[in-house]
Amino acid sequence: ITLTATDSTQIVPATVSADFVVDIAPPELRVSSNGLDGLLNAHFSDRIVVEGGIAPYRFSLSGALPPGLQLDPDTGVIDGIPTQVGEFNASITVVDSTTGIPGTFTSPYRLTINGPTLQMTPAAGGLPVGTGGVGYRQTFVASGGIGPYRYTIEQGSVLPPQFQFDASGLLIG
Repeated sequence: ITLTATDSTQIVPATVSADFVVDIAPPELRVSSNGLDGLLNAHFSDRIVVEGGIAPYRFSLSGALPPGLQLDPDTGVIDGIPTQVGEFNASITVVDSTTGIPGTFTSPYRLTINGPTLQMTPAAGGLPVGTGGVGYRQTFVASGGIGPYRYTIEQGSVLPPQFQFDASGLLIG
């Protein structure tokens, strides 16, 4: 831009001209997420949060999310039911709605999908002692995964005589 200033002198006005450059930088964006880990076959949702710039924002992904998860390009929400265990690395790019030079930010996104960690009650080891001629009943309960659970006796394990075990986790004799 060239500007000229002229004073109000009546006879010979004084003038000065100068050239100026106007730089317009795109707005700075800051991006964060909850940084959650997910669980195999369980609902997962994480929202990418943007600070700075002008909303609405557009979100895009490069790299891979676990099968079953998707990024919504309008809301920045990663949502679904992951169907594969592992660590997944992607990059999420956010573009704001600034006219002219929009603000753009790309951030790494790491997500770990874990398999369930099951626990059994009662804990491994000895069970309550049974008494000959008196009925015996013990229920086993699994937790930490996604039910319903199915219980089996491992091949090579032997039940005491006249005892039965069913798929619901009930041992009777």
